[in-house]
Amino acid sequence: MENLFEYNIIIIFIIFVFIFILIISIYYLILNPKKKRVNKIIEKFKKEDYMLPPYAAERYVVWNNMRSFFYFLHYMLTLLSVYAGLMTVYYASSANDKSNCIIFLALLSMCFTITGIFSNPLRTATMSQHVWRELDSCIIAIISNKRWSKEEKDMILAYKIAQLEKYIETYER
Repeated sequence: MENLFEYNIIIIFIIFVFIFILIISIYYLILNPKKKRVNKIIEKFKKEDYMLPPYAAERYVVWNNMRSFFYFLHYMLTLLSVYAGLMTVYYASSANDKSNCIIFLALLSMCFTITGIFSNPLRTATMSQHVWRELDSCIIAIISNKRWSKEEKDMILAYKIAQLEKYIETYER
């Protein structure tokens, strides 16, 4: 029985490694949006006299994707931690001797909790939501103003993106 449990632990570890690789791959794809998605944003904010620069549309997509990804990660880590904790209590309260399972689930719950604490996805999600909304507000203000030239609008947008990039850097420290 001990050998079977150790074999299952190895399989579970390999599954977690694959899940980790999948999460990293999804994050990489989110940070490198497809041109089709960027072009949709450009088309969304297109006015008769002004078209959003591709770099601004790309940031818009990336920051929106980051927001969604990190909120999802936060909720999943929290739910998995709670679920593993509840399963630990369930197995601990049952009459069967499943001490290996209880220990494993308790460690799994602790692992999800600590991962959530150190990765702090809620903080990152909140930051990316803030920069995404700021950029969205700036774009709306720019495309609504008919007095500014295209060059002025591009300059304002570039300045706002630089300002938001500096804001993001404060969260990375």
